[in-house]
Amino acid sequence: MAVGYWTILGEFDPGWYLPNLTLVIWPLFFLPGLLKSTVAEK
Repeated sequence: MAVGYWTILGEFDPGWYLPNLTLVIWPLFFLPGLLKSTVAEK
């Protein structure tokens, strides 16, 4: 949410954005495996 907020305001600080975007994007790599395991359990 914070990344979206600062993007709307038009403020950009790479020192702040890069760590926060890493925290947003990192879990997306595990999403396909999570979805496969939940579908396989049903």
